[in-house]
Amino acid sequence: MYITNDVLKKWQTIRTSKFGSKLVSEGTEKKEYECPRGHKFTTASPIVIAVDDDPEYNSGPICGYCYVDWFKVNLNAKEYTNE
Repeated sequence: MYITNDVLKKWQTIRTSKFGSKLVSEGTEKKEYECPRGHKFTTASPIVIAVDDDPEYNSGPICGYCYVDWFKVNLNAKEYTNE
């Protein structure tokens, strides 16, 4: 796949952190969200879990704070020591 200049002109780079960035489509506006736990966040491209065969089952915008918390609680491994 080749990306031409006319395609690149429709995207802009957004700084996400000191060392990170992402491409966002031009004209994409940021929207404000609030999750059921009260976290407020603003983004132009929210995290959405999509199901290919059933679009009605897609998650809708997911709170990044809750998403990270879920991984910490459910998937973090504990260091094993022989003591």
